[in-house]
Formats: sequence, C-alpha cells, structure tokens
Amino acid sequence: MPEPPLILVTNDDGVRSPGLHAAAEAVAGLGDLLLVAPADALGIPAIAAAITAQVSEWRTFGAVDWTAARHFTRLLARQVLENGMPEGVSVLNLNVPRGATTGTELRRTVQDQQPYYVRQAPKQARPLGRPYQLPVAVVVDRDRLEPGTDIHAIVCDQVASVTPLTWQLTARTDWVPPAGAAEA
Repeated sequence: MPEPPLILVTNDDGVRSPGLHAAAEAVAGLGDLLLVAPADALGIPAIAAAITAQVSEWRTFGAVDWTAARHFTRLLARQVLENGMPEGVSVLNLNVPRGATTGTELRRTVQDQQPYYVRQAPKQARPLGRPYQLPVAVVVDRDRLEPGTDIHAIVCDQVASVTPLTWQLTARTDWVPPAGAAEA
C-alpha cells in the first residue's frame, strides 16, 4: 500500500484561525496533515482559500460559514492529489464569495491587476517606539474590473474563483477545475 501523501496546511492568521481549521477539515482523510501557522495573526491579508470578508472581520471572523470554502478546498486538494499540480503552477489561489454554497460555480480566473486591499497612509505622525498597523480598506472599482479576473468573479458574478499562479503570478496553463458542483 502506498504511503499517504503529506499535506501542508498553513496560513498567516494564527493557529486559532477558523480558516486554518476549515482547510484542515477539508483535506482530513486525504493524507497525513502538517499544520503550520504562527501563534498569533501576523496582520497580512491572506487571500488563498479564503472567503471574502470585511476588513473588520479579519481578527474576529464573525459568524462566517466555512462550508463552501471547505468543499472547494477539498475538491481542489483531491484533484491535485490525483493528478498533481498543473504543469507550471506553483499555487492555486481559491477565493469564495460570502454566501457561496457547495453548489456555487467554481470558475478558473486570472489575477486582476487592480489592488483589492489598500493600505492607507496614517493621517498624522505615529509614535515610532510602538507597533502600528496601517488602516486597510477594501476598494473595488467595478468600472475597471475585467471579466475573467478573480475579483470580477467573486464581486460581480458571486462565483468561487480559482487562479493558477506561479511565483510570478498567473500561470500559463490549460488546466480547469472540476465542472459544476462535483462531489468533493
């Protein structure tokens, strides 16, 4: 019997993050799990395998339903475990809109060129001897969104988005996710 694959599940939101737990639950049973996360949140917005959230929810996560995110994470994990990563792809960037269900369409997209999270400069001088977090806002210019991009998919079409990336961003590949609401 072949040795089960080792699956790395990680984030930058901390070990108590419900997103980390949802991702681990999604791939449980598909192999041996290795969870790696900082003790506390680092304050860096992570988008991979994420549900769209308001900036105010980044630390608390509110009453987020992770069912659809778990479903799509498991669906993609199974595909990668069965077929390997698509050639030339380093990362599959999954974005799930708030309110998505397991029946929501999963669409292959490319990364939009406009920023989604914008850090705002402080309005006044800040004390240099203490930690300071720059305010962040979600900014979407709907007139500039291009069809086929990740932000257009989750904001305008309300479908789950998966973008194959290289370390240089969007991967050049003919890979597609499983069709429709396939069994995860």
